Amino acid sequence: MNLRNLLFSAITALALVGCGGDSPKDTSALQEAFAKDKATTPEAKQLQGLAESAATAAAKGDFEQAAASLIVLQAEQKLTPAQRSAVQDQMSNVQTDLAARAEGGDANAQRALDAIRKMRSR
Repeated sequence: MNLRNLLFSAITALALVGCGGDSPKDTSALQEAFAKDKATTPEAKQLQGLAESAATAAAKGDFEQAAASLIVLQAEQKLTPAQRSAVQDQMSNVQTDLAARAEGGDANAQRALDAIRKMRSR
């Protein structure tokens, strides 16, 4: 019986660790893809600044600002595949969180989703 509880606890812990990357506030992949030491040209430094702005906003829970920076990054043609993937993943996490909050009746989340849709349509 004790072994069964230990096994259940280990499986539960692994499942929770696996779910951690889906948080819109987890910006580690974005920060890694746009590391300061990789930004050697003025254009790369500008992109790194946008990524940093998105990461800071997401960490603070300002998903509308994070999305605005991410939309600008998504439009950039000169991203590496790793950068493009990190931006897409972060945007997906932000939108998923906002959609869940809006579905739960959060008016601020709904306004943020509406703002994202407007930004994308420009």
